[in-house]
Amino acid sequence: MSARPEQDMLSWLHCQILARQGAAEAVPHGPWHIEGRYPQGISNAEAIVIAETFTGPEVPPNIAQHIVAHDPRDTIAHCEYELWELARHEESPFRDCALCGSRDGDFPCQSLLRLAHAYRHLPGWRPEWAPE
Repeated sequence: MSARPEQDMLSWLHCQILARQGAAEAVPHGPWHIEGRYPQGISNAEAIVIAETFTGPEVPPNIAQHIVAHDPRDTIAHCEYELWELARHEESPFRDCALCGSRDGDFPCQSLLRLAHAYRHLPGWRPEWAPE
């Protein structure tokens, strides 16, 4: 017997969040900042990170700012919140969200659909999971 479609989405979403958190935990946590003459690189106490997809050693300023704004500590904190939010929304006996309480058999709720939608660019996303 296969899982219900909503359980597929919840399992997929949980895996995506854990993978993102694991990737962030695998690199030096920082704090990251732009170091030296701008834009020479992004550094923390352990390493300097340079975007290798660009020719030459310089990272354009807007990309450097984006990378610093999404350092591992930030990503880990976001993942912790997303896992907490995912755990809060449970299916009730009425087949709706026990937290949202819509009482119309709407599970997963719009909150979970929107959370999953943030990961829509990753493999395994299904269009039927798009929020209203």
